[in-house]
Amino acid sequence: MRKTAIGLCVFACLAAVLPAAQVHGDAPGFRPRFQSLNRAAVSGECKRRVRVDDQVEVMMFDDQVRLRTVSGRPAYDLGSECTGPLPRRGILSFEFRKTDGPGEARLLRQPDERDGRLSIYVRDDKGGDHKYTLEFRWTAESRQGEWRDREDDRFSGRPDAHERVEACLDEVRARIREDGYRDPDITETSIGDRGPRDRVYGEATARRGRSRDHFQWECSVNPSGRVRQVEVWRR
Repeated sequence: MRKTAIGLCVFACLAAVLPAAQVHGDAPGFRPRFQSLNRAAVSGECKRRVRVDDQVEVMMFDDQVRLRTVSGRPAYDLGSECTGPLPRRGILSFEFRKTDGPGEARLLRQPDERDGRLSIYVRDDKGGDHKYTLEFRWTAESRQGEWRDREDDRFSGRPDAHERVEACLDEVRARIREDGYRDPDITETSIGDRGPRDRVYGEATARRGRSRDHFQWECSVNPSGRVRQVEVWRR
């Protein structure tokens, strides 16, 4: 009996100090409202508005937000907005503050120069559920040269066009895997039939758990085969 009591105590203590280990539910990722999808911007800010009952982890990477309910009723978004996507890397400074909500909100993971992943832990211990507003802003390295469009970077039926498309598809698959999916499958690819001829468009599917989700994507590459920009979103 004593060993059982000790075991229960250890379990309870770990749960208290590691709240993210007890996951109640993980809502699908969603895109907040963006003023622009310009990934070359050197600064930006976001406002996350969420309804929280007990414990929630708010995560963001690039243009996707996820709410992971640790305990309590499932959290949900109340209308979040950003000036643009969170840079995937190259973040030089980052500021965070809670501007609404009675409970605790603290950073679990701060984006930096090497990794742009963000995680915020919210604990509402006041009873019932409450609205929380989480605001953050950042500055980042200039990536204008990496993302700029150039008039001379157009597909023109050159022999290396296939290699450039393959490089783009590799980046699309990598982006989907980074969002927690497996077995990404490119189901459709087209070049320049809906815009500039240096752009590749298409569709894809991938698995997460027992479900298979569908995506649309677009990608821009230059004649040297360098991927300049990738956008992937769920249909």
